[in-house]
Amino acid sequence: MITTKIKIVFFVPLILVFLGAVKTSAQEATDHLVITQVCLDSTQSANSWIEVYNPTDGPLVLQRIRLSHLKTINVFSKSIQDQGGIQVGAGKHVILCANDSSFKSLYGTQVKTIAVTALSRLASGGFVAITTRGAREAKGAMVRYGKAEMSSNISKLAGDQVVSFSKKGKSFIREVTITKAGIGLSDFVESPAQPGKSNN
Repeated sequence: MITTKIKIVFFVPLILVFLGAVKTSAQEATDHLVITQVCLDSTQSANSWIEVYNPTDGPLVLQRIRLSHLKTINVFSKSIQDQGGIQVGAGKHVILCANDSSFKSLYGTQVKTIAVTALSRLASGGFVAITTRGAREAKGAMVRYGKAEMSSNISKLAGDQVVSFSKKGKSFIREVTITKAGIGLSDFVESPAQPGKSNN
């Protein structure tokens, strides 16, 4: 009987340590920008856009954006590249949109927008990845879209979820939570498009 009690006491801490490790492994460092909303429209590609959010308590610089189907490593305009990227304030959003005027006519939002014309040249599938100056690429900074097989080589980093192309007036949103362990990310869910309003 004593032996049984010792075994139970011994195994309970191991289970708690394991569960703690799983929870921690689902977290990311709080040193980078995250993609929180995605609207990639394959039928009207000029209406495509991506919402980037700064979950930290200080400004961060969005240094580059990559699209897997393009050979370039940074699809920001040369002028943005020359200035070293775009600063995003603490708790703020910036919208990367295929066409600035199309985006503003659809949403009329006051959120800062940056034109990234490459978003109008979407492939049938792939990934979008952003890089924060001074931080590594992480799951929160990468999104797989379209056909899963087109981005299977990066699924370990970006995860298994693949966001489909958006229908009119819809986008895919994920929540970001900040804990002592880091940034927690929910899965993307389809929602009415609301640029600049996620995580507020």
